[in-house]
Amino acid sequence: MHSREEAGPSLSALAKSRLDEEVPRSPLDLPPLFPELDNMTLPWTIGWLAASLVLTVLGIWRDRRPLSFTSVPLVPGIFWLGLGIIGIVLGLAHLISLLSGVELHGRGPY
Repeated sequence: MHSREEAGPSLSALAKSRLDEEVPRSPLDLPPLFPELDNMTLPWTIGWLAASLVLTVLGIWRDRRPLSFTSVPLVPGIFWLGLGIIGIVLGLAHLISLLSGVELHGRGPY
């Protein structure tokens, strides 16, 4: 019969070595381009909301202005309006999470 030492490492030693390993990263998990801008603080959130409001006003203006049959807009006003509204909703959600102090985590394992 073989002794226990000859059989190889125990199961608990293998499990501990697996716990010490780093979790494999996704190929899409790239390092940030601007690490100093990694945290979106309150001024960045307010700037995001202001830019979204400008897009919304632009969309309303482009949608309500009279069009001639000879000039068709390349990008319709409803696109800018939708983009601005989505930006406002995301900005307000982030503002609420900043002011309440509760971080919103995704469903991913990272």
